[in-house]
Amino acid sequence: MLWRLVQKLSPYLLLELLLPGGTVIATLLYLYRSRKGIGPADRNRLKEARNVP
Repeated sequence: MLWRLVQKLSPYLLLELLLPGGTVIATLLYLYRSRKGIGPADRNRLKEARNVP
């Protein structure tokens, strides 16, 4: 379990260490990659859930 976490986070940690402004780049990359898996049907459900009072 810990090993999976290390494998998942290692590219972001590497970016943070090697690049100037790496924290910003790593955060943007994480957000992009985590949002990439959302399909159109999921987006519609999220929009509908936001509109419900």
